[in-house]
Formats: sequence, structure tokens, C-alpha cells
Amino acid sequence: MLSLPDKNGRKNLGKFISSPTKEKGNIQLSYSDGDDCGHGKKIRTNITLVCKPGDLESAPVLRTSGDSGCFYEFEWHTAAACVLFKTEGENCTVFDSQAGFSFDLSPLTKKNGAYKVETKKYDFYINVCGPVSVSTCQPDSGACQVAKRQVASHDEKTWNLGLSNAKLSYYDGMIQLNYRGGTPYNNERHTPRATLITFLCDRDAGVGFPEYQEEDNSTYNFRWYTSYACPEEPLECVVTDPSTLEQYDLSSLAKSEGGLGGNWYAMDNSGEHVAWRKYYINVCRPLNPVPGCDRYASACQMKYEKDQGSFTEVVSISNLGMAKSGPVVEGRGSLLLEYVNGSACITSDGRRTTYTTRIHLVCSRGRMNSHPIFSLNWECVVSFLWNTEAACPIQTMTDTDQACSIRDPNSGFVFNLNPLNSSQGYVVSSIGKTFVFNVCGTMPVCGTILGKPASGCEVETQTEELKNLQPERPVGVEKSLQLSTEGFITLTYKGPLSAKGTADAFIIRFVCNDDVYPGTAKFLHQDIDSEQGIRNTYFEFETALACVPSPVDCQVTDLAGNEYDLSGLSAVRKPWTAVDTSIDGRKRTFYLSVCNPLPYIPGCHSSALGSCLVTEDNNWNLGVVQMSPQVAANGSLSIVYVNGDKCGSQRYSTRITFECAQISGSPAFQLQDGCEYVFIWRTVEACPIVRVEGDNCEVKDPRHGNLYDLKPLGLNDTIVPAGEYTYYFRVCGKLSSDVCLTSDKTKVVSSCQEKREPLGFHKVAGLLTQKLTYENGLLKMNFTGGDTCHKVYQRSTTIFFYCDRSTQQPVFLKETSDCSYLFEWRTQYACPPFDLTECSFKDGAGNSFDLSSLSRYSDNWEAITGTGAPEHYLINVCKSLSPQAGTEPCPPEAAACLLGGSKPVNLGRVRDGPQWRDGIIVLKYVDGDFCPDGIRKKSTTIRLTCSEAQVNSRPMFISAVEDCEYTFAWPTAIACPVKSNEHDDCQVTNPSTGHLFDLSSLSGRAGFTAAYSEKGLVYMSICGENENCPPGVGACFGQTRISVGKASKKLSYVDQVLQLVYKDGSPCPSKSGLSYKSVISFVCRPEAGPTNRPMLISLDKQTCTLFFSWHTPLACEQAMECSVRNGSSIIDLSPLIHRTGGYEAFDESEDDASDTNPDFYINICQPLNPMHKVPCPAGAAVCKVPIDGPPIDIGRVAGPPILNPVANEIYLNFESSTPCLADKHFNYTSLIAFHCKRGVSMGTPKLLRTSECDFVFEWETPIVCPDEVRTEGCALTDEQLLYSFNLSSLSTSTFKVTRDSRTYSIGVCTTADGPDQGGCKDGGVCLLSGTKGASFGRLASMKLDYRHQDEAVILSYVNGDSCPPETDEGVPCVFPFIFNGKSYEECIIESRTKLWCSTTANYDRDHEWGFCRHSNSHRMSTIIFKCDEDEDIGRPQVFSEVRGCEVTFEWKTKVVCPPKKMECKFIQKHKTYDLRLLSSLTGSWSLVHDGVSYYINLCQKIYKGPLGCSERASICRRSTTGDVQVLGLVHTQKLGVRGDKVVVTYSKGYPCGGNKTASSVIELTCTKTVGRPTFKRFDIDSCTYYFSWDSRAACAVKPQEVQMVNGTITNPINGKSFSLGDIYFKLFRASGDMRTNGDNYLYEIQLSSITSSRNPACSGANICQVKPNDQHFSRKVGTSDKTKYYLQDGDLDVVFASSSKCGKDKTKSVSSTIFFHCDPLVEDGIPEFSHETADCQYLFSWYTSAVCPLGVGFDGENPADDGQAHKGLSERSQAVGAVLSLLLVALTCCLLALLLYKKERRETMISKLTTCCRRSSNVSYKYSKVNKEEETDENETEWLMEEIQLPPPRLGKEGQENGHITTKSVKAEALSSLHGDDQDSEDEVLTIPEVKVHSGRGAGAESSHPVRNQQRNALWEREDDRAGLVRGERVRKGKPGSAQQKTVSSTKLVSFHDDSDEDLLHI
Repeated sequence: MLSLPDKNGRKNLGKFISSPTKEKGNIQLSYSDGDDCGHGKKIRTNITLVCKPGDLESAPVLRTSGDSGCFYEFEWHTAAACVLFKTEGENCTVFDSQAGFSFDLSPLTKKNGAYKVETKKYDFYINVCGPVSVSTCQPDSGACQVAKRQVASHDEKTWNLGLSNAKLSYYDGMIQLNYRGGTPYNNERHTPRATLITFLCDRDAGVGFPEYQEEDNSTYNFRWYTSYACPEEPLECVVTDPSTLEQYDLSSLAKSEGGLGGNWYAMDNSGEHVAWRKYYINVCRPLNPVPGCDRYASACQMKYEKDQGSFTEVVSISNLGMAKSGPVVEGRGSLLLEYVNGSACITSDGRRTTYTTRIHLVCSRGRMNSHPIFSLNWECVVSFLWNTEAACPIQTMTDTDQACSIRDPNSGFVFNLNPLNSSQGYVVSSIGKTFVFNVCGTMPVCGTILGKPASGCEVETQTEELKNLQPERPVGVEKSLQLSTEGFITLTYKGPLSAKGTADAFIIRFVCNDDVYPGTAKFLHQDIDSEQGIRNTYFEFETALACVPSPVDCQVTDLAGNEYDLSGLSAVRKPWTAVDTSIDGRKRTFYLSVCNPLPYIPGCHSSALGSCLVTEDNNWNLGVVQMSPQVAANGSLSIVYVNGDKCGSQRYSTRITFECAQISGSPAFQLQDGCEYVFIWRTVEACPIVRVEGDNCEVKDPRHGNLYDLKPLGLNDTIVPAGEYTYYFRVCGKLSSDVCLTSDKTKVVSSCQEKREPLGFHKVAGLLTQKLTYENGLLKMNFTGGDTCHKVYQRSTTIFFYCDRSTQQPVFLKETSDCSYLFEWRTQYACPPFDLTECSFKDGAGNSFDLSSLSRYSDNWEAITGTGAPEHYLINVCKSLSPQAGTEPCPPEAAACLLGGSKPVNLGRVRDGPQWRDGIIVLKYVDGDFCPDGIRKKSTTIRLTCSEAQVNSRPMFISAVEDCEYTFAWPTAIACPVKSNEHDDCQVTNPSTGHLFDLSSLSGRAGFTAAYSEKGLVYMSICGENENCPPGVGACFGQTRISVGKASKKLSYVDQVLQLVYKDGSPCPSKSGLSYKSVISFVCRPEAGPTNRPMLISLDKQTCTLFFSWHTPLACEQAMECSVRNGSSIIDLSPLIHRTGGYEAFDESEDDASDTNPDFYINICQPLNPMHKVPCPAGAAVCKVPIDGPPIDIGRVAGPPILNPVANEIYLNFESSTPCLADKHFNYTSLIAFHCKRGVSMGTPKLLRTSECDFVFEWETPIVCPDEVRTEGCALTDEQLLYSFNLSSLSTSTFKVTRDSRTYSIGVCTTADGPDQGGCKDGGVCLLSGTKGASFGRLASMKLDYRHQDEAVILSYVNGDSCPPETDEGVPCVFPFIFNGKSYEECIIESRTKLWCSTTANYDRDHEWGFCRHSNSHRMSTIIFKCDEDEDIGRPQVFSEVRGCEVTFEWKTKVVCPPKKMECKFIQKHKTYDLRLLSSLTGSWSLVHDGVSYYINLCQKIYKGPLGCSERASICRRSTTGDVQVLGLVHTQKLGVRGDKVVVTYSKGYPCGGNKTASSVIELTCTKTVGRPTFKRFDIDSCTYYFSWDSRAACAVKPQEVQMVNGTITNPINGKSFSLGDIYFKLFRASGDMRTNGDNYLYEIQLSSITSSRNPACSGANICQVKPNDQHFSRKVGTSDKTKYYLQDGDLDVVFASSSKCGKDKTKSVSSTIFFHCDPLVEDGIPEFSHETADCQYLFSWYTSAVCPLGVGFDGENPADDGQAHKGLSERSQAVGAVLSLLLVALTCCLLALLLYKKERRETMISKLTTCCRRSSNVSYKYSKVNKEEETDENETEWLMEEIQLPPPRLGKEGQENGHITTKSVKAEALSSLHGDDQDSEDEVLTIPEVKVHSGRGAGAESSHPVRNQQRNALWEREDDRAGLVRGERVRKGKPGSAQQKTVSSTKLVSFHDDSDEDLLHI
């Protein structure tokens, strides 16, 4: 009989008359004949009992009360309604899975002896789960029978009644133990004896005792009453507050055994690790078994013991209390749960008692997965505080709006019934009628109610045909969805009101059924009230959508007591999207959640889905949230979601491994293992929780770096009334109220308890403290030292601070028995100051993107602003800003912030994750501070673009529209699709940064071990086989060495994790066809700790896969902070980080010592990348490679750069762990000092000085120079690069760009289209329109800036027309808009009182509008010019538009590409190679092969190349048809040594199909001469051109230095000497240096030093540079004070230093080198200018017989091979002969001419002949003077030289380098010799106005040998194979034939002999 208390007393709701019935798997109890309820009816009650395994705590729930109070229906979910079945268990335990309880009889097992049961004739000895140890019994018998003496026959006295075992069986409260196989009977079958012991529950029996029952059927039966066989007593976990009748239900916190949750726990980790305590707790029932804890204990204490260096958990107090009674209501929203009768305990005053546990549960909505918090353990009472939603009163939620989804206020879980919306509706037939309804939608066949479509109706006939439906009684005019706290969902549809004010209703009750999706409807009953004329129809709707997910504990501790909490990952709004780089990744998406079920995702269905896979054509449930995370010994966490959709005979599951990392991280798909999908997730949320204490009222969360500051709560006293007391306290301050006044001045009172009159008092409840404790999101403050209480205690106050977005009043919780007053205070100041959003996503093509590595926890990104701008923008990605230092930091919730004004400005907070829009990633932050208009709030848009090259880039400020909408651009490699990578040599690179990971240092046959059980080990080697395993096996385990995978070197990289998979191990025992495999994940942990070894995280027994995690520094690549602040600017060194190898540095102090000195390899801010054949220690950033012996680590990154403002230097310190050889007490250290050196070269480190243990390097680079820009007209000079960017070539015309329907006209340094073209007046950028254009900035406001990060020139225009009007709400107006069919371009007043506009393009259609409010802001625009080699002029594209008020364009063009120059000197294996000899500033090397011309220059761009050869090319080719192609760009140069060849490669040439570009390989071989390049071959597959070059520049040997005294050379090694003779004392002149600008230089050379120069300033120099046309110009380019003479292979090199500064680079001095070569055919010879190298070295060649004796044994070696000499001689002889022959031909022609008889013909012929002999270059030039800023010391005149009648040259002149005009020599000889096929008619003259011609002679001019060594000029080579150094201008194709030959020969004569042309030569 049931009764109900009510206002009118109690009611009888029915009597138990009929027995229970079974209906659909549930049990139905019916009660009838209750009290009268009117109309002659009696109350009836139904109770439906539904099986819920493991739940014995829940109470029945009232579902409905209907039929005018005559019918009540209850539902009761309980384990008692589950079907009974028999279970068996091992180890003396058995588990009743339905009740969720296990029985453990092992306490009954006797170690020695046995239980003795006596009968008259026999003694029985029994043991439980073990053998009987009685001398008379068999050793292994579980029971034995011994005859008493009077019965015993003489032979056998004992019988074995069965062998012992530990297998229990359980059925319906009975536990049975069966022993079989005893002594056989003497019957025919010899049946063995057996024993059956049945254990029955008796709660008071304790251990109890067995009783013999009978022998039956060869089995001896015993009965045993014991408390150990008692099941759990059901304890109701529901309580009703008698005063408010509110109900509370804690049963959701009860954890049943066999569930996957385990127990709740709380940590007390104050003090040392050994003092830590862990408490296991369950609610309303005993603990699930914990080793060492009592079976019936509901709470238990553990401690930590140290064992072999690590801590393990052992029991400390086995029973802290048992659950005997349910919860008690302490106050509204506050419950007390008390467990009593724990282990024995003695109080401080010696009283014996037992432990009691008190749990105070406080209502806290939104915290279902919270934890109990340890409060105190005092006087045998252990107290806990638990903030949980389960402690909130039960309430019913109603949603009448959509009636489609409803949020459970407790768990935050949203029940979404959307998937139930069906166009067919649900048709249910019963009681002769048909009912039709829909859920979350309408039912059109039911017609309409009051003009709206109905949601359901009934039909008087049973029909399935909806077409013929005649609907009656439609419902749906009102709808409501209700959710009770138990999770029961009811949907009610009401019909139209009748005259009596009542209405029909459909009541649909949703019932959880995990297996039904979307759902099925069933008719229950219909109540007809004939008086009212209404019908209520009840339906039941089974669906998985109505299932409540069980709470999963997201916190876990490891064996050492470290706590982990993943709940931070469950707080995001959206599901996490896994990064998936696999082949199928583009076609599928994984959605994952952590601890909480996924929100509704279309296609993913199930109640508590944790993982879902969505593909184009299908969706799969990959597992449901059921278990808490598991933790491995090294702190790796893993969550497994099981019971997904069917996968063959199994079900899908998901495994996520979490690894601690200092990033927010995103999950990344690793592999599919059978039916299991495996993910790895590196995140800061997986790091252990630390308890920290802060001072000064602040505390810092060490995991996320958040700073909590509670000072704002202490501005005044807080007063909390509680009953008869009032509490006063002040956070971190002294009470100001006049309470608790104390005479003791040393005491500062912060907390006071006041009792009101008449018996009032004041008690000090705590003294001032500034200490604040933080532990996993909970802040706690403890005021101690108050007045004495109960004679032994001091009063104290504890305040718990919880996060609430608005600060509430503090609440008094309770007073503890030791006089501590507990308060709870919900406040915004306790909130973690950051919001987090998921940071990975997929684009439309299925590429994965993951920006989480840009999220920062310790600092923030600072955006790059304009040069010298005062503003600073701080930005974080996908999360709020990290805490900043300083007096006024940014608001904690801001994700973008502006500093630099009076106070920081919040520019927006995190709301949604990144989105993919128009090919770029857009991240938007909203709800910042108010905009100036006071209506909108500031927002920030970050546009991230993929840029593979930019690894360490920063965001760049673009615009701030109306100081309201801020836009940033961020080109970064992180914004590229995530790529995975796999290599096969135990190495792998990160495809986005190029960092190479190398795990080969972990390899080795000895390998490592990982434990898989207490004694079992897995033996494992990395990238190779293990010596403990069978051959070829990489890992194995167990005694038999079972293989768990074959060794492999395939290392793969996915999203920051390295992975090695060993497959094909031994066959898997659980599955046929599967074999063992191992998955090893290497995770970054910067410091190598005890966990730097493999740890087995889990063994999946289903698929036989072992998962290992290995924390190692080898998997790290995080860059150290690489920037330093200098005043307001940031100096960022990250562009200097070497991404692939390292920088080489060497000791340059001694020229000749590099063969014995060590080399150094250096990287900054991160370790060296692994380098081929240089085995530097892993992790070293500075590495010393001695000549002999292995490389030494002499420095690791020790910290970020340091600024020394006094010396204006930046330092980087490196510390190593390598002991210094000279002094073992110290380790090696290194330091790099960065100094400013302006220019375009980034520089390289050089060894400055070294002591025995310290190395100091210097690095001169422009990066550390202060940055300024200067603008002049349309040109901008960047002070750092010392380079001028000139945009004037873009200003010749305007450009049009269209985006959607808008067209912009753009002018660069010129106005855009004017009003007559639909544009605007004086606008730099103009939005074109039919009537009147809108200016986006006036030309007069133009500003230019340069941004280093992306090498961009930025042009901005401001002060354009006013921004478009907005509505009063701040929504932009849209123009033009259509109203009444007409188009309007501005706000109108028609049909309204004020000006208004439409906010969409078509008002007639959308009716969206607002009143106009005109903007005060002006339109502006920005153009970002970016260097792109492949574009010529290029075209602008719209980058972003904001509110029609700002537009940004991006313009890729080569106009803004700065010049590039590469390093030309390098060291490899202690040998120095110097290619500067081949790097020319005055020309390029050219060769012709098969009619195709090739132009080459090393280390810098080509000078004097063909038209169309790129400004940044190092190699070009011109085909026979005149097409020019680039074969390689300067900045792609790579230098290396292969064998005995120096190899120079260039790439990024012309495209040659299939994503390939042309590249070139030049192989240089060491020889005596400078040599020249020759064409070798073209490899069509790789599109590579191969050249070979025999040159002395490729020789690594150091030349031998010799001594020179007065022209006599002595070899110090063998003492031989010889004299240079005359040439040492004579003055010579070298010509041939003609520059692009028309400057012409001569060089006076005298080895003994110049004495008689025409230019007095030259005297004393050895080499002096003069101008023939300028008497006053001279420069000493070689002086004798530091002259060095070197001998190399029989040739003499003389190197002169000088004090003259280099014009291009003031830090360098000019030097000169003369290469002497033996030529027996000339006596003195003439020095000849070769070229000027990039570092201001002037090179000369001098062929003379004076040095020939050097080749014969002078250097102590054998003379050169005779054959060689003859060969050389014969070549020269041939050459002489050839020249003479040509002369003879010329002479013959002249004689023939004389014979001609006509005078005019004769004259013509003669004039032509003289012209022919005189003219060398057949091109005319026009010179015009230009003014240019020249950075040289000399007062040089610049000339602009143009070819007449040639195609017009490109603007800007290809000869410019960095403000210098580089050379274009017009030297005749070079032109004719190298471009003989370019001759034109002979009539052109060389006219040079304003050039004074004068002649000059030196000793060398009289040389009697006109024919020179031809090796330099290749005059006689075949036409298709000529090569040389181009120093000429381009000339055009001429007529072939004799004229050419004449030209060649005459040129030769002219250049070196013909005095009459000497002046021309000087020009």
C-alpha cells in the first residue's frame, strides 16, 4: 500500500492485489482499490521496474499522475529488476554483474590447518579456496573425511573429498564452491568423491562456520552462513527536504563495481611526497575493491612509499567508515553524507573510537564531473567538500519555444531530438483508431490550427494510408518539452481551447533505449473526460536520443600520486576535429570529445558518443563515453571509447593517448588498428596538476601560467550573516569594522565571529594572511591563529573561491568540529583568465589544419606594426592572452589587445575556432571593449595564409577600421595543411619546418626494456633487431620471447609526434589471422628524466597491439624565444635560425692554419639539425669538430637573446654539459655577440677569440641594426638593408581589380581613375561607380613602409571619402539597394520620417533596414607589395575589405625584390674553398654550346647578361632563337664538396612541366688557371643542366708563401731563389675596367711601388686606380706594407692590401691580387684587369716569361711533365701561327686594293680597311649624364649608357646593386672575342660627347710581342664552344664571313699593340 503526504493529509494510492507481471522485459506492479477520487472511481497505481545493473540506490520516480488524480504511474530503475543468472569467478571472488557487487571469500581461506566439522562417525576437514593442511589428509585436497577410531578399518581411515580450487559460482544470493576429483568409490564406475559448499548470507555471523548436511549422489554437501556472502544492502541515496519538499538524488554519484569508473578520489598533497595521502570514496555504497581497503568500507586512505626511486601507492587506513544511512539535508543545496564505524582510532585526548567520514556536498550547477576535495583529518573525523550538480534540488526544465531540444541543467548535456523530425511522421494504430504525429516538426496531413500547421491528430478508423486521412482533433497549437532531473523527457502537444477552456493533448514520453535510432513510437492509453469533452492520449517513444550519459571522472592519479585532469578539454563548445594526414583523411572527419559526450552532430547518433567518424556517404559511432582516463607510469594518459557500431564480429572503438606538452594541442589520427582508431594528443591539459601557494594575494597556476589575483575582493570588509552569528572577514587585509578589537598590536585581525546580544561576544576567527593556495582550479585561503575554542583549538577561517562569471556574495558553509569556519565564494576573480576553443579543422577539400602550436601559455605574440609605430598589439591563437607582467596588463579574457595608449584595450575574446574562407584561414575574436561609436564592440580578424618558408613568423597589423575592427595578416607554415612524413633510416623531417629528427642514437642491439606486469618485461630495440629476441625481431616479451613486431626503420611524423610501428609479430592468441604489433610514439620532453625510456601504456588484448610512449628530447623541436625587446621595438633573430643544418664558422685569425684548426658548426635558438657526415651530439647548438677525434658539444641553447644596451650588442649564451679538457671543473661555454652591419647579406658567425673553455663568436648582421625607413617620391630606402625600393615603374598606369560586384581603380604614387572614368578626384585608390566614385584615400596622404618579415613594401592612403553610413544599431548600409523596384545609392527618406537604408541588397525581398547614422570615419586603403620572382609587374588582388571603409590589396611583383648575394667562401673538413675569384661584379662568364649561349656568375647575379635574364639569376641561357631562360636563382645557391670536386647548385629556374623547375649543377675541379666553364650535359628527367669548370678557385690547398726582397724571390723551405728582373721595377698600365655608368678606370702597377706616376697621389702605392678623363681622381688599391707572395703550381700570386675603403661596404678595405702565369713567348707582358669581386678585390692576370723559372723545381718538386709543356708550347705556337696567317691575309687584301684603278673605289676601300683595323666594337653608344646618390668616397661622374637602335632596355637598369651602378664595360677586346657573331655593319661609330681623350704610355705599352696567350680569351676556339668573362655590352648579329675574321685579328692588334688606339682603349 502506498500513501502520499499532502495538504489534506495522506492518501492511499492502492493495495497490492495482483502478483507482478512481466511486460517487455520490465516488471509491472499494479496497485488498485485506493482512496476514492470522485465519480465513483478508486485510485490506481502502476510501478514499472526497469533493470539497471549495479544500481541499488535509486528511488522510484513519479512519471505521470492523470485521470483527474485517479491514476499514478511510477518508474523504478534498479538492479533488482534484472534477470537472475549464474556467474562464475576465479581467485575466490565472484561478481554479480547485475547488482554491481562482488563477493570475496578469500578472508575465509586458512593458511594453516582447516575448518573441522564433526559428525558421529567422521571428522571433516575443509578449507575455502585452498588445500587442507592436516597431516592425515592428502596434500592438495580441499576437503577430506577422516573416520573416527571406532569406525576405522585397519586399512583406510581418510578419504580425499575433492581437489582444492578457487572457482566460485553465484546465483540468486547463493555462493557455491565445488571440489571434484576425490577418492573414488568402490562401485562399478569408481565415481570420484566431490564436495559442494553453499555459502549463505548472515550479516551478524562474521566468518561463520561450515555445517555438514548430507552426502547425496557422491557429493558431500555443506552449508555455511557468513557475512562475507552478504550482498550489498540497498541504501537509498535520495532525500527529501521536509521543509521545502525539494528532493535530492545522489545516486548518479554512486559507482557500481564492474562499471568502468572505479571510485572517486581526493588528494591531500600538502608537504613532502611521503606525506601525501589519497582518499578513495564511494557514495551510498561500499568502495569498488581497492587492494588493502576493507570490503565494506565506503572510504579508505592510501599513502605513498618510495621504492627504487619511484613512489607507489599502499593502503594507510583500510576503513574510514561504512555507508549505513543516506544523505541528510543541511540546508538548501547542501547535503551531508556520513560514513561511520571505520578502523579503530585514538583521539588527541586518548579516547578510543573509530574513523568517521563526513562529505559535505554543495549544489554547484554545471559541475557534474567534479571531485570531492579533502578538507581536514582531525580527531578521527575526515572531512571532504564536494561541489557537484548532484547536490542540487531536483527540478523540471521546460522548453516551450522550439520544443525540440532541452539542456539538462545538471550535466549541461543537451538532449537534441532534431533527428526525430520525419516528413512521414509517426503513425500509431490502437484501440481502433490511428494517431499521427511528428517530433520537432509539423504534420501537414493533419491540417492547420488557427492558421498554423498542426503537429499531430487522431483518426477514428485504423489506417496506414496517410493519403486518405480524415483528421480529427488536431494538436500542436501549444507545445512544451519537459525534462525532470532524473532525465525523463516529456513532449506535450495541446489542441485548440474548447469553450470550457480545456484542450486535447498528446503526451509523448521518451524512453531511453540505446539500440533504437532514431526511434519508435507506441500507444500507451487514452484518457477520455466526457464531462470536459477532452482526450489525453499517452505515447511512449523509445530512442537512443533520450539516454542520459553517465558522468565520467576526468581526473586520475598515477601510482606516485600525481594528479591529472582532462576536464579542461571537455569545456569547449564544439567537438574537437582530429588532424588526419592519412590517404583517406580528405574524405573523412573524426569528431572527438573528452569525458563528455559529443554534442549533436548530424549523422552521429547514440546517447553518449565519444567519437564519431563522418565520411561523404556514411557515419560511424566509434565508441561511447564510459570509462575514465587511465595513466601510465610516465604520465601518458589514455582514454578508450568502446561499444561503437558493429565492425565485423566486433565493435568499433577509439583510443586517445594524451601527452603533456606546453601547447593547447589538437588530436591527431595515428593509425587504424583492426576495429580501433588510435589518436595522439599533445596538450598542456595532460600535464600533472600541481598544488602551489602564492603570496601577496596572488597565485600562479603552473600548468597554464594564469595569474589569479584576489586583491579586488579585499577592498572592504565582507559581512556574512549565518543564523545567530555574523562573520566579518577581509581578504588579504585588516578588518576595518570595529569588531574583534584586540589590544595586541602584533596581531592583525582579518576574520571575526560575532554573536548578537543578549549573550553576545566577538571572537577572532583568523589573523591576516596574504597566502593563497591553488590546486586544479580551486583557490583556497586559510586565516589561522584565532581565539581559543573548546580549550584546545584555535579558531580559523577557510574560504574556497570558485569561478563564476559574476561575483556573488560569499556563503557560509559550516563550522567544523575543530572551530574552522568554512565559506564558499563564487567570483569572477577565481576564473581561469582564458577561454579556449578547438584549433584544428578541415577545409572543403578535406585537408587538415592545426593552429594549436601557435597557442601560447607563457607569453603572447606581438604583432609587427609600421616602422617606428608606438602601438603594440598582443595576440594569442585559439585562447585568451597569457598573463603579462607590468602594472597594467591586458584584460584576462582578451585574446587580442592593444597597448600603447593610456590603458590596455581589449580587441576581442575567443568565441569560435578558425574557419576556412576563400582559400585562407580566418580567426575572429569578438566582444572586446566598446568602439568609439558606443554601439559596437571591438573585434579582431586574423587572416592566416600558408607560407612554407615562414616558420617563426609573427602576425602583421594591417588595419584598424574606425578603431573598431582590427585586421591582421599572418603568413606562416603552421597555416599549411598538416602533412605527415615517413623516412626509412630512423630519421624523419617535419614537413612544415624542415626540422630533421634523428633517433639513430637510440638504436643498438642491447636495446631497452619496458615492464608489462610485475615481473614481465618487453625487450625492445629502436630501428633494429634486439639481441634478446629471435633474428629480425625488434621487440619481444615473456619467457618464450614472443615476437611483438619485426624491426623497422620507418619513422613517421604526424603533427608533432614521431611514431615507429613494428608489425608481423607472433600470431595473436585471441584472434585467428592477427599477429602482434607494437606502436611506439616518441613525444617531446625537453629535459631527459627517468621516463626517458619506453613505457608500455596499454596492451590491447583484442588486437594484440602494444602501445608504447617514449618521452625524449630527441623528439623536440620547440624553438627557444629568439627575440629581445629594445625599447619599443623587438629585435627578432629567428630569420637566422638554420632550418636544415648549421652555420660553419672557423678561426680566421691565422691565414694558413685552417688545415689544423677545428671547424665550428653553429645554430641559434635551437639545436643543430643533423648534418651529413658531421656527427655532432644531439641537442648541441654549438659544435666543435677537431681535426682528429669526434665532434664536441660546446654549447646548448641556454636562454633567449640578451641585450646589452651599453655596448649596443645582443648576446646569445650557450652552456654545455661537456667538461672542458683544460679544467675538468668547468664545462665548455660559447657566446655569440651580434653586431649591426647594414646590407642585404644576413652574415655568418666568425670565431672572434677563444680561451681553453670559452668560445666567443661574432656575427655581423643587419637584423640587429635599428630599423628606419626614408621615403623620397615613389622610392623607399630601408636603413637596415641599405637598399632602395623604387615603385616608379608601377606608376605609369592605373590598375583595375574586381571583387564580387565592386571594381577598384588603383594608382601607385599616382591618382587612380578620375571622375570622368567613374572614379574620384585626387584618390590613390578609388571604388568605381556609374555616378560618383568613392575615394579610399587621397594621393597626398601616401605613406610608404617596409616590413622585414615578409619582405613587403607597404603603401597606404588615408583620408578618403566618408565611410558608408550605418544604421543606429551599427549595421553597415548596403548600396545600391532596391526599394519598390528602384535602385538607390544613398540613404532615402521615402515612406519613413528619417533617412533610412537597407542592410541587404534587396529591400523588397528581405525587408531588412535601419535609420541612417553617418560615419565620422574616412575610407582608407593599403597596398602590400610582396617580392615574387615569377611575376614581372604583377597585378594587385583584394586581400580584405572591412565594412566598405577599408580595403587592403596584395600585389606580388618582382619590382620589390631586394638583391641577393651569397656566401662564396666555405670550409669543409678543415679545408677552405674560396670561390670569390669567380664571382664578378663587372661581368659574367659566358660560353656557347651548339649555338646556345650560357651566362654564369657565382654567388651573385649575372651582370651584362642577355635581356630577359632575371635580376636574381645566377645562370641564364639564350637559345638560338633568342629566347632567354633562367637556369637558377642566386639565393638558391648551395655549396658543397663531392670527392675532389667543388659542387655549386642553383635551382628555381624556368618551369619545365610536372611541378619541376630548371636547376644547374656546376662541378669545379682544381687546376692552375682561373679557367672557364664548359657545358657538359642536360638531364631531361630532372631538368638539370650540368657544367664543368677547371679552375684554381676549386683548389683547397693553401698556396705556399715565399719571400720577396728587391725583386728576388726566395723559397724558405729549400732556400732556392731567383729574380723577377725588370718587371719588378717598371711601371705598367692595366686597362679593361669599363663600368656600366660609363666610368672607365686604368690601373697603374709597379711591384716595387710607384715612383713616377702622372698622378702624384699614386706615389708609394703598388697598384693605383686612376681615371683617364679625370686628373684629380686616384685611389690606392694596393700598397706594399702587407704584400704577400704565394707560389702555387709554378705560378706566382701577389696579394696587396690597402687602406682604401670599399665603396659598397665601408667596413671592408679594398685589396688586389695579381696572378702571374708563365708565357715563354712574351718578355714582360702587360697586366690585364680581370674583374672586381663582390668583396672589393681587384683581380689582374699577367702573362710573362719572367715567372717561367718558378715552374722548374723552384718549389722543391719535380718539374712538370714534358708532354704537358710541349703541349702548351705547341698550342702557343699554333696560336702565333694563326695570328700571323690572319695578318698575311689582311696584308694581301690591302695590296689588292692598291691595284684597283678607280680612285674613289680605292679611297672607299682604304677607308673601310682602316675603319676595320681601327674599330673593334661595332655598336654605337649614346652617353648621357645622370645624377645619382653614390655611396663612394670618390667624386665620380655617373653616365647612363644606352644602345642606340636596340630594343628599349628595362627600367631601373639591370646594373644596379644597392644604390651602386655596377659595371658594363665597353671593352673592345671582350666584345669581339666573345661575341664575334654579334657584329653589325661597320658604319657605326662610337661617339662619346664630353669625354676628353688622351693618350698614355707605360713601359708595358712598348711590348714587342703583340700576340698574347690565348687561354684567357679563347680567340681560336670553335664558334660553338667559346667561353670567357663577358665584360662587354650586348651587340647584335652581324654578317658572317671575312669581315668577322678581320675584326677578330684587328681587335687583337688594337687591344695590345696599336698605339693609335691606346686612347680608345683607355675609354
